[in-house]
Amino acid sequence: MTIKKEKPIRERDIKTYFLRQAARHEAEVRKCEWYLRKDAPDWFVALNGAHFVELKRPGKDFRESQKREAEKLALKGVTVHLLDNHEAVDNFFRRITKCEL
Repeated sequence: MTIKKEKPIRERDIKTYFLRQAARHEAEVRKCEWYLRKDAPDWFVALNGAHFVELKRPGKDFRESQKREAEKLALKGVTVHLLDNHEAVDNFFRRITKCEL
């Protein structure tokens, strides 16, 4: 009997799921490009307010430079959400829509 090895979840898998969930919730989503800011968050979500999101593969955290950038934004009252798995994506949309689907 051969045991099939599960493929690891990649960042692009999280991105695909994130974009599907955003469409399901009718959120406006933009991929961000930052002028002179290479470590700023990659995604902007407009749904019941403005939200910044950084997507990572499971178990990965912000790089140190990204963490510093998120901390700078936090000082101005802006939260950067780190989403690294499907459950985190679901929880993010649940929080910003304030409902269970």
